[in-house]
Parts: sequence; C-alpha cells; structure tokens
Amino acid sequence: MADSARLAELRARFRLSRTKEKVEEVQVEEDPRAAARARLAERLQASRERHAAPEGERNSDGGSDGGAGGGRGELEVVEQDQSYAGGMDGGFIHFFDEDGEVFQEEMVAEVFGAPKHHAHFGDEEALPDGTFALRPDHAPDAHYRPDEVGEQGPRGRAGERGNVEEKHVLTVPMSPPPMSVVIRFQPRYPNEQARPKLLAGISGSLFALPSFSGGYLRWDDADGQCGYPAGYQPDRIKLPMAPREDMDTAPCIEAAGPPHVSVVSIAVCEMREIIVTGHSGGVVCVWDNEALFTPNNQVLEGEEMWACCWEAHNSPVTAVAITPAGEVWTGSMRGSIRIWSLESALQGKVPEGYELKRQGNKSPHREVRFLSVAANGVVWSAGISSIKLWDVHTKSNTCSLLDEEDGGAESAGGYPRKSALNRMAGRISNIGKGSSKTGSGVKISAMISGHDGSIYLGYESGILEHYSFSADLEFSIETGASVQAIVVCGPRIWVGLLDGRILICDPDGTSVCTWQAHYSPVVSLAEIGSRTASLGQDGSIVLWPSAHPQGSHTDPRKINYLKDVRSSLSTRRVYNVLGVTWNVNQTRPGLHAFRNILGGENGAASAAFVVLGLQEIEMGGASVISSAAKEKIRPELQEQGNANAQFWGEAVLRVLNNMMPNAWVKVGMRQMSGLLTLVYARQELKNFVGEVETGAVACGAMGVGGNKGASAVRFGVHRNYICVLSSHFKAHQNETQGRNENYRQISRKLTFKSRANRLLDEAVEEDVDSQEPYFEPVVGHALKDADVVLWMGDFNYRLDLPYYNALSLIAENNISELLEFDQCLKQVRTGEIFADMDEAPITFPPTYKFDKGIHDKMAYDSSEKQRIPSWTDRIFFRGRGNPRQGDDSRFTTAESLVYESLPNVVDSDHKPVRSLLRLDLPIVNEEKYRIAACQTLGVFNSEPNTCVLDTALELGIGENTVVYLQNAGRQPCIFALVLRGEEALTGWVSVNPTAGVIPPGMQQAISLSVPSTSSLDVVSRQINIFLDIFTMSLYAPGGSPQRMKKRFHPVQITFNPIKNSAGETFAADRRYDESDLLFF
Repeated sequence: MADSARLAELRARFRLSRTKEKVEEVQVEEDPRAAARARLAERLQASRERHAAPEGERNSDGGSDGGAGGGRGELEVVEQDQSYAGGMDGGFIHFFDEDGEVFQEEMVAEVFGAPKHHAHFGDEEALPDGTFALRPDHAPDAHYRPDEVGEQGPRGRAGERGNVEEKHVLTVPMSPPPMSVVIRFQPRYPNEQARPKLLAGISGSLFALPSFSGGYLRWDDADGQCGYPAGYQPDRIKLPMAPREDMDTAPCIEAAGPPHVSVVSIAVCEMREIIVTGHSGGVVCVWDNEALFTPNNQVLEGEEMWACCWEAHNSPVTAVAITPAGEVWTGSMRGSIRIWSLESALQGKVPEGYELKRQGNKSPHREVRFLSVAANGVVWSAGISSIKLWDVHTKSNTCSLLDEEDGGAESAGGYPRKSALNRMAGRISNIGKGSSKTGSGVKISAMISGHDGSIYLGYESGILEHYSFSADLEFSIETGASVQAIVVCGPRIWVGLLDGRILICDPDGTSVCTWQAHYSPVVSLAEIGSRTASLGQDGSIVLWPSAHPQGSHTDPRKINYLKDVRSSLSTRRVYNVLGVTWNVNQTRPGLHAFRNILGGENGAASAAFVVLGLQEIEMGGASVISSAAKEKIRPELQEQGNANAQFWGEAVLRVLNNMMPNAWVKVGMRQMSGLLTLVYARQELKNFVGEVETGAVACGAMGVGGNKGASAVRFGVHRNYICVLSSHFKAHQNETQGRNENYRQISRKLTFKSRANRLLDEAVEEDVDSQEPYFEPVVGHALKDADVVLWMGDFNYRLDLPYYNALSLIAENNISELLEFDQCLKQVRTGEIFADMDEAPITFPPTYKFDKGIHDKMAYDSSEKQRIPSWTDRIFFRGRGNPRQGDDSRFTTAESLVYESLPNVVDSDHKPVRSLLRLDLPIVNEEKYRIAACQTLGVFNSEPNTCVLDTALELGIGENTVVYLQNAGRQPCIFALVLRGEEALTGWVSVNPTAGVIPPGMQQAISLSVPSTSSLDVVSRQINIFLDIFTMSLYAPGGSPQRMKKRFHPVQITFNPIKNSAGETFAADRRYDESDLLFF
C-alpha cells in the first residue's frame, strides 16, 4: 500500500481530472490512457457520493491538493482491474511509470476511504424502483434466494462507452417475464442432441438450425397451438418427434442437412418461403417450400431435403442475404463476398458465382460477419470492425465505413448521401473503444434490416444503433450488455443480450422493458406471426407474445390461471440421495473403506442418487498452480479430472456396480485442486437426469488457490435442479471470520458453466465445427436458482474449549454439551452462514482429528499439536419454496433420514460423514401445460386489407412510373417486394423502396424505372416480369396479438422495346447504335 502522501497525490489527480473536464474529453478520443483515467474518475466520483467518507477523512482529502507523490517520476492511472487478491474483493488501480511498467497497485477503496468490502464496482444491481445502477459487489448472504420470480433482476456488466455525448444510456425498467411457451428446454445431454444456433420463422412455422444431423428442427403452427391439433389428447395420441429430442420438447420433426458441416449463417425470404443457409465447409444450401414444409409422415431420417447445395467458398460461409431481385449474396470467413442466382438454385442447378472486389482487387473484409439488404438497393456488409455498402445493381462498393481492418476508412465516392455516410463513419469510430479483443476496439456482433429496410447494428460493447436506409443515424443507445441478436417485431425492436436478457425498444430508441429470458446468452431471435422466439446458448427455445409488454397476456388473472394450471398438472415423486463428505488426506483407500462408505442399510442400496464431496485428494503447490491454470485456460479439463480424480470417480462407480450390477451411471464430476465433487444416478433414471453444469470458486492461496473453496456439480431431475458442493474452508482454530468469508465468497461467486457450444465469434476457422461443449457464461445459474442444494465439506469450524476437556466430554458421549462450544452452530444461529439451510441433529462424536490407521474411537490427535477434536465435516441442505403457498409445481422439500459418521474407516485423519436425504420433487406434465399456455396466449386471425391501384404497367427505356400500395385496414402492415421473371436478374428495372411499413389508411408509392442500357439486344423484344408485393398486418402497440396472414399482389410489368421516355417510338425492324440511346 502507498503512504499517505502518495494517496493524497492520487486524490489530487482525480480532482484535477474532474475540474478539467473539457480537456479530458479531447484526450478521451486521442489517448487511451487518458480515456481510462476519465472513466475511472467518473466511477470514483459516483461511488464517493454513495459511500460518503467520514468527515475527518474528507477534510484530510480536501487539504491534499498540493501533496507530492515522491520519488518515482510521473504517475499515471491507466486501468481499473476488477480482480481478487488475498481472498478480498478489490478494484485495483495500476500505476505506470514513464516506461510503461507497472510498479504499484492500489485498491480503489483506499483512495477514497471506503470500506474494503465496497471496493468492487464492476457489477450492476436492480434497484427497488426497477432500474439498474452500479453497486458494490457485497451482500451479507447472497446465497439467499427469493421465492418470488423477478424480485432480483439480472446482473450484467455495462459496455465501455465510446463517445458518451452521442449515446443515450438506457435506464431499463426490469419487469417479470411475460406469459410464454417453452417449446424446447435445455437439452439433458447436449453432446448427444441438437445444438441449434439460429432461428427462422416462415409461414407460422419455427425452424431451429442445425439439427443433430446438420439440417433443421421444425415446429409447425408455432404462432398458434405449437403443433398440437385441435382436440388433441396426449394420453391417446402420440405426435411425431424428432430423434434424440427430450420427451418434454414440443412436437417437432427433423430433416437432415449436408454431411460433415454445420450451419453458421442463415437468410430468410418470407415471400418465397425460402431459407438459405451457409455452412462451415464453405457450403451453401437453398431450402425451398417443398423442402421446408414436407408433411411429417414424409420426412425420413437422413433424407436430403434441400433444393440445391453447392460449395460456394473455401472457408466457412459466415453471412448470407437474399435480394428482392433474386440474388443470393454470401460472405466467407476469409473475407470474400460472392453473388449467386437464386432461380438457378431453385431449379436444382449449381449457380455461377460472381465475386465482389474493392479497390486494389482486395477482398471486402478480413472476415465477413453479416450481410443485410436495405430498402434502397444497397447491401450492407459487416466485418469484424468494418462496414461497407454495395450497390445491388452495379455490384460496386459505394462506400466503406470504419475500415479499421486495413488501417483507415476509404470511400469509392459517387454515393448520393456521401456526407451522411461520412458522419456515420465518425460516429462508428468511437463505438466500443477498448471493449474488444481486436486491436481496433470496435466489434460488430449483430446486424439486420428492419421491415422498412433500415439497418440495425449491435456491438459487443453493448451499443445498439439504428440507421435509415440512406445511412442517417436515427439513434444510438447503450444496452448494458453485449448485443447478440436483433429482430424487429411489429413496430418495436427486440434485442437479445449476452447476459440472457431481452430488451425491447420503441422505433425512436426509447426502452420499453427488459426481462431475464434465459440463463445463457440469447444467441438468436425470430418473429413468427404474433410471437417471437428466443434461443438461448444452452439450447432452450421460448415463445413470447410479440405485443409485450402491453396487451391481454399481462392480465394478472391469466397469469394466476396458468400458475393454477401448472400446479394442477404436477405430481410428486420422492427420491433418496446418499450424500458423503470426506477429507481423504491424500490417501487412496482400499475396498474395505469404499464398502463402508457406500454399503450398509443406510447406503447406496436405499438411494436413487449418490453424491460425494471429497477434500484433499491431492495437496501441494504444484496441484494448486496446475488447477489455477486449468481454471483460467481449459476449465473443461476439470470436468474430466486428473489421475487422482479419475481414480476416485472410477473406483466409486466400480464399487456401486459390484454391489448392484449395472445399476449405476456417473452423472458428472468437478475437480479443483484437492476438491472433488462426484454425482451418480440409477440407470433407470438416465432419461430424466441431465443438464449437467459445473462450477468452482477458489478461496485459497492468494485468493486463487484451489486448496480452499468449493467445487460443484448442478444437474436436473425432471427439470428440478440439484446443486452439490464440496467445500474446504480456511483452517486453524481462530479463523472463524475467515471461514465465514469463504462461505460468503462461494455463495456470491459460484456460477455453473453450461455444457453447450461456444459462440461462433470465439471460434477460429479450423474449429468452427468443433464439438467442444464448454463455454464461459456471463450469467450462469447460481445457488439461489437451485431447487435443492446439498453443501458438504470440511468446513474447519472448531470447538472452543481445551483439548483435554473435549476428550473428556467425548469419552462421556456428552454430545449436547460439546455442541455448545461448536463454532459452526454459533455462526449459523447468528445468521452469518447457512442461514437458509438445514443440518440434521448431530449424534456422533467429532470427526477430526484422528491418528491414521488406528481402530480406536478415542484415537484423536496425539501429536505435539494436540488439535482439538471438532465437527469439521458437515452436510447442509435445503429445498425451495413453501408448500403452504399452494403451488405444487414450485416447491421442493429435503429432509434427512440418517446423519452419521463412519468410525471404522481409518485411512484418513478425518472420519467420513454421510447423510441419507429424502427429496420430494414436483413433476409437471409439460405437454398438457404447453397446450394450456398456447390457448391462454390466444390465437386470432388478421388478414391485411391492402390493394394495388395498378396491376399492369408498360415501361420503355429510361421511363419512370409509380405503383401505389394502399392500406385500407385498421392496423399497420409491412410490405416487401420480389422480382421474378426471365430478366429479373439483369438489373434493368429498378424498384424503390423494396420494403417498408404502411400506417392504417395510408398508401405507399413504389417507384419503378428502367435505366439506360448498353445492350441493344434488350430492346429487340418485349419482356414480361412480375413484381410480387407481399403484405402482412402488424399488431398495434397495446393491442391483442394477432396471428398474421399474408396477401400477395402481383403486378405485371411489360418492357416495350419501341418506347422511350421522350414518347418517341423506334421502328421495330431497325437496329440502333449506342449513340442513338444517349438521351436516355
């Protein structure tokens, strides 16, 4: 820690940075170190206002303006490193000398005099008024879980601000989740089931890609009854189900995709009812109406269902777009963009491709991330940190925005809104600075076009931006978490965030609401009529009313009705769980010890599950260092365990199956240095057990050592979630507060790492198709989310009495008097630890510390240290909810039938402790509940009342005309256009706009023109093409959700080769030179 003079200088520097605000604003754009200083000063000022220092310290701080730092040259505060050291939460400030070397670090708390436990300011909390605010990361007991959903909002880390003046920071009201329908839960065994990454909605059906076979999963009538026919009775009829899907998934079918490749990008054409997918092997597939909507009984497992499939690139196809003129634009991981004929692909022919180039014959990007089509005939392409605009007719790069991948922006010129684009480039250049892993600091994470053809951009820094199709910035807001997915639903924008929330914004960027939709990142969103589907990275899919947050679905009566329905559809089932905790002191016991632990009347024979929490399976600095490295770099290795962990995992399973042949399977394991958690289940329960997740919290050496802390396994049983922890707390007689802090730290920090695919953004080209099941979630399941918790371990709480007094009471078997001196029970009674958990009455003598290998119940520590006998080894447990509240679908109970130690096991200096627990779990009939939820959400019919005033047009070279599309209905409607016909791809007819929204009672003018052409063959004959106008009603904000119906308006366009814009007529039998056409 620095001396008082240095701290005084630091305070003076922060005060100086605040008084020179204008100078700092300039430095934010020019100097990253100054930017870091400004951000940190702002956070410190806000923290000081919330946690005012004592008057004496404020006076001292106020008189330190002239303090000197002393001796090390100019100091610079350049970053706030949110880390932990010595087991203490801390926001650290790094001090750099003139050479850029770190020579000192200080805790933020020491700078402004706040308590140390208020030093962590990286998190947010939901305040009582429902808004977000930065808060210190400290709670007296974060293990407590409120019974009511929505009492505590999600915690997320806000994105870095680029240019604060040009962004609106959202104050987002947290709301409880609306009524919803879960059509797919998190897969129980993700390595053996589909891992969809993308969603698409067409004609009321929902598609999730890829399926396990590389194709798609399809849910019919997703905007209605979710595939359940009218009058369906689950007990009598079995609907078709895709192979490998869980039994509680809504009825769906699976179609196979190209072998050995996985889907990484998708484009949807609602009008043509076509999906185009890009795959990891450079393959592009076109799925037409026939392939997508094959009847259930005609889909064969492994059958090829696509219309056409070809190799478009030599690297993964990371972006796909479909233009109204019938072109497929594809972008690759290596930065190339190619254009293909959709009509040829629909005819089963491999289309010829045209590759786009920019100046210098270079590829458009280092890596193409997204392609979107605006309404003015411009295709937007986005790379990792660059955006380019392309003319859909000339195929030329009209403008390049923020081309930081090549060191600077470039412009091809000639774009009619060049000034607007230059302003846009300036705005983008300030977004997300310092928030990305790339050198540029800007990382685009989502891009789509809206109903009106405008463009929405999302950034990993948490910025959401909206641009008109003419590239004018409409709004720029901060969402509070990295943007992962965007979809426009009616008049509103839905945003899926990395922390599992869904955020809804109005067209002007005003926030409407946000709620916790998933416990993993929301990786995809899709609109299906009156409902919006969200896909979590864990594989769960939920349908939400698109009209949220207003409408009939927020009616408390309906919400309470669904609660009653869920309760009525719940049954109860009881399972016994054998829990064992043992500090093995680095021993590998023989068969006798295993049989004592697992056998007997109260052993595994009476249980459906066996869980073990082991401590000290290995010790020493090498183990701690190795474990810390794995936790940081390859945490999935901790689920496999090293040789010591594998010995225990295999030995326990072998003994269980020897006692009951082929009756047991291993569910999961998690190691952290000497800590090990093991979970086993009966073979017959395999289909109901899964969703295994693991986690660990280190509290040992320097705050990162795995010799102390907890390893944990979380698993589901009939969609009830059980958390099992193995802990080892701080040792020594007088370290009660240290042990309490271990408990609080584990309760607060433990999150479970979902065993699901990594984000594509984090994958490299070689392993895009990797089956690696591990990722690091931003928001994971915590202890408070569990239905049952079994917390076992060597908690190291001692007896506060002399050694010989303890021996005397043990010899008398005076357990009740011994317990009066138990540190653990004292802390539990004061609410410091395990406040919401139970422990069965202790009736056995202390389990620590024994002389190893001696069969004597009084063989306590005879060494010189004579450690006081204690109950260090304990088992705590809890259920969830209150059965008196009447909701049978929510509450779980846990009670201990047996709580005992095993004195005959002498392999360690601790005695094993085991408990036979009875769990009472609810089982909900998800199929019947899903049908009731669909009916409660409601299904309504709404057909757009639109018409086209002119359905037949004649155009000549250079002529312009207008088609009027009128909305005579009472609801707004969207429209989109498709050109089809023999010459639709030649680009000789220009249409603008190609998409948009028409308010009720209004009409939309659609401009058509035929530009000049250098091909005289075009004017030699008449050509007929069709302009198909597709319309669909939108719900009005606050109205009832509507089941959308589409309407088509075909317009025939006849190109007259003997007519021009001046009204002159060519002779039909005359050939013309190009000079004759110059006036066109």
